[in-house]
Amino acid sequence: MCILNGYLQEFINKQYLKNIQNHSLFGQCQIIKGFKYILDTSKLDINKSRLFLKLHNLTIESEESLTEYMLKTKEIITINKTVGDWNLEIDIESSTKNRI
Repeated sequence: MCILNGYLQEFINKQYLKNIQNHSLFGQCQIIKGFKYILDTSKLDINKSRLFLKLHNLTIESEESLTEYMLKTKEIITINKTVGDWNLEIDIESSTKNRI
């Protein structure tokens, strides 16, 4: 996971929770049970891409090798195994376009 993005998410979570808990209506009545937010990563100069991969003749060894490589790559944020048209969805984030 991108360290900058992870730090920002943690900071925003703490700030939102602090503000919600400090507000008397929300703190006492527990109206808000949870929330989600979306960061505008373009304003942070973070480039995002999603790859859809269709893999052919994949052996267990080659799948393990690919997984190991992706886990070591810091720009890869999420990996999803899918059923359907694609085998893998890979989300990538980087501060420079040439790293993607």
